[in-house]
Order: sequence, then C-alpha cells, then structure tokens
Amino acid sequence: MIKQVHVLTAVVLQVTKPLFSISGNAVVFSALLSHNLVNVPNGQVIIFDKTSVNVGNGYVTQTGIFRAPVAGVYQFTLTIGGHVVNTHANILHNGNIIGHLYADPFRDGQYDRATLTLALYLDIGDEVWTVDPDGQNNQVIIGSNAGMPVSIFTGHLIVANKEISKRNKMCVLFYL
Repeated sequence: MIKQVHVLTAVVLQVTKPLFSISGNAVVFSALLSHNLVNVPNGQVIIFDKTSVNVGNGYVTQTGIFRAPVAGVYQFTLTIGGHVVNTHANILHNGNIIGHLYADPFRDGQYDRATLTLALYLDIGDEVWTVDPDGQNNQVIIGSNAGMPVSIFTGHLIVANKEISKRNKMCVLFYL
C-alpha cells in the first residue's frame, strides 16, 4: 500500500509540472479594444485597452504604445474592424509610418475588417503604436462583436539578437 502511494505521488508530480516555461527574452502581447471607437480624431493613437497576454510588459494599455524590452526582430499584426465608412489605420515605429491598412465596406453601413502583418528590427526602447490617419466622420472602429474581439493589435519577439546590424533591418508586409 505504501509503495502504491509513492508511485501515485510521483505520477501526480509529473502531471503537475508545466508543459513549457517562458523564460529568458520572451516578449509577446495581444491587445484588444474593449469598446467601439467612434469618430477617432485624425492622428490619434488607437489605444487597445485590454491585454490577454503581455509577457515582457512591453505593451502599455494606458497609452497604446509597445516599447521593446529586448532588441531583436519582432512581428506585429494589426486587425481593424470597421463599420459605416472606410476605416484606415497606420502602424508607426518611433514616429515613422511603416504600414497602412484599409478596411473598406462594400457599401456604407456594412462591416469590414483588414489585417496587416509586418516584421522589423527593434532596438531596446524602440516604440511601435497604431493611429487613425484620417479621422473620418461617422467612422467606427469595432472593439468586439457578440463578446468576441474584432480589432486586435499583437506582437512578439521572433529572435532576440544584439548582433543583428542596423543595415539588416527589414520590414516585410503581408496583407490579408
């Protein structure tokens, strides 16, 4: 009986060990809009105010800005859902536009969504954020629909490498 208890304890200990652990230079965030944004002014930061994950604490929900805690190559994805009129968004790196997306409803009053994915090199402290570039009247950026997120801003570190040179910085765009 005692031998069986020891075996059972060993099995329980094995099952309760984590399947993986996040350590070292892991950086990943996923930020969501908790509400719709209506008539966002021209050039205003789109603040994704909730995070489902924020390993490395690079994304700040109060400002909508991601600040790289580790140098390396990052991938960012921005999805914007729009309603009523065309909805535009830019991704900026240290104040420079590095990507633009455009959600164009088939007709005014319909819904649409656009996604932009890009990869680029960031130094420690570099910042990435999103803005509404044109502030159209009646524009609605949809936060969620039926409790499911629609507009999402995510990013993660692909490779941390202090040896990557500035001349090897690359920005690759994928439109979906």
